Amino acid sequence: MACALGLGLRLHRLGAESLWYDETVSAHLAAFPPAQAVQRTALDIHPPGYYLALGLWADADGTSEFALAFFSCLLGVALIALTYALARPVGGGAAAALAAALSALSAYSVWYSQEVRMYTLAAALACLLLLITTRMASGPSPWWPIWGVVAAGALYTLYYTLFLLPALSLYWLVHACQAQRDRAGALARWAGAHLLALLLYLPWLPIAIRQALDPPVPPWRSPLVWTEALRQGAAALALGEAAPLRWWPLAAALVVVALLAPWARHVRRTEALLLASAFALPWAFIILISLAQPLFHPRYLFPYSPFFLSSLAVTLRAFGPHRSKRYVASALALVFVVGNAMSLDRGWTQPEFRADDLRGAVGELAESWVPGDVILVNAGYTYTALEHYWPGEIAWMGRVIDYSGAGAAAGPVILQGGSLSANPGLGWGRPESDFYATTLEQMVAGVERALAANRRLWVFRLYDTVTDPDGLLREWLSQSLIQTEDRAIPGPSFGRLQAFVPLLAELPCAEPVEWEGLILTCVEVSSESPAERIPVYLYAAPGPLEASGSEPSSGQTLHYTVRLTLPSGDTIGQTDGRVALRERAAVLNSVALELPPEAPPGEYAVQLGVYTLSQGSWHSLQPSLGGRPMDSPAGLAEVGRVTIGP
Repeated sequence: MACALGLGLRLHRLGAESLWYDETVSAHLAAFPPAQAVQRTALDIHPPGYYLALGLWADADGTSEFALAFFSCLLGVALIALTYALARPVGGGAAAALAAALSALSAYSVWYSQEVRMYTLAAALACLLLLITTRMASGPSPWWPIWGVVAAGALYTLYYTLFLLPALSLYWLVHACQAQRDRAGALARWAGAHLLALLLYLPWLPIAIRQALDPPVPPWRSPLVWTEALRQGAAALALGEAAPLRWWPLAAALVVVALLAPWARHVRRTEALLLASAFALPWAFIILISLAQPLFHPRYLFPYSPFFLSSLAVTLRAFGPHRSKRYVASALALVFVVGNAMSLDRGWTQPEFRADDLRGAVGELAESWVPGDVILVNAGYTYTALEHYWPGEIAWMGRVIDYSGAGAAAGPVILQGGSLSANPGLGWGRPESDFYATTLEQMVAGVERALAANRRLWVFRLYDTVTDPDGLLREWLSQSLIQTEDRAIPGPSFGRLQAFVPLLAELPCAEPVEWEGLILTCVEVSSESPAERIPVYLYAAPGPLEASGSEPSSGQTLHYTVRLTLPSGDTIGQTDGRVALRERAAVLNSVALELPPEAPPGEYAVQLGVYTLSQGSWHSLQPSLGGRPMDSPAGLAEVGRVTIGP
């Protein structure tokens, strides 16, 4: 019953949102063949185990948001059963059933059961490791090689599982030393299991040490006061990450109750002490190390959450035989259920808990992209969102400093920015690293090469306060180029999608079209285009060009309409937008004119109109060429023709 309830909660809205930054990294690394995945992960800050497992899963189930997240979902349901198995030998069947129910309802568990990351796999391996440890400690067992394999697997999945091993090793060692018969054999099995784990992990150990001591990514976490780590950790464990932090006293009460499990009545105290230690000691280790090196985030406690839930269930169940304590237990259980229900609702409905809409941002960018556009991503792994969600082929992708300046018509050029003001050894100085140190001069040179061979620069901004903490590139872009687009990426990370074009002193045509003296334009209809769209390059300047003021005479906002028309004059495709203008400059407005799927082969006219919007009404401006009115209905001027082949 608990597993069915848990599955239902975890399937709700599964895959409904976009993958966020870390999840696109998971999809990216899982797509490599195993050997390459290991090599690429060696340049990251996590071990490769989860990515290898996710890659096998994706080969069988696909790479949609639902398919990728379903791997975590199934592991999350398995955690319900494992939580039951943890509590049963400590507090009996009733405590185990309660533990499974708490696990099914846990907002913390639902959250990570819907995320394409390694935390549910790490939690499942941690549970298996503890269960095997108690089996080995209870007497002679042939499972010691399994312990070594699972311990190594846990470390290959998430480094933070290391903090669990001391408690398990000490528990097993104490029982081995107390063995009445075959003490030497018990100690040999203990040593053999640890030696096997070490041997299996030895190939990765130098990389793990280097990643820990010299991370190949720029610092992204600030030191956290230890009391704040306690509050955030308690709130996450007991009520979920979407719970308001002001609820932490209620969460702290539940944590304290869980810690009382070893002193509850009618429980196996040694095993209860192990359960409580299995979530409390790793939490303490992380906080202590964070005093010197920031390590804490609530998500890193999740692998230990089944131990917390089992301990909480054992204690609450032990209150049952006493009427006064039964009321306390019922009240605490109600706090858990109501708090987690509210946390689930907040996580599913409140905007601050939605993932960054990278899917929508990439889709919006793909709809706006035309040949001659290049895309700059200025955070190391942001390109993985473009790689995952771009609907077609990517022509070229690489570091800005490696870009030769070639344009592309078949797909976008994606430039990976570097980290400004960073340690020169960032990414260990390896050219294949996704994070690398660079200077403003190198970045500017790459952007200028891009704009010399192309027309427009898109900037996919995400976490650039990490890679450009002083805003050097942002300042240069705002001062040296003309920004024509600035769109927010919905989500908690304040991402932005921006477009820039170079400043032109004059229109790039001999005889521009004038629109009632307000605007001068020249238009290029490109023959290099994807099959489903026609690129139209509209250059616009205030008319006359030497006039002052960044907007036309009376400050009207000008809009363009670009239409694809049949010989009969019927419109079969249309794109409208605001005309970008700047003082004493010509500004490029790149337009993607969509072709309808049913358009028959033939020659079509591309027409341009300019109009003003004021108080909900619009006024079409009449074009003229060299002072002579142009023969065009509704203020439209034919600016080019295209032929659509069969």
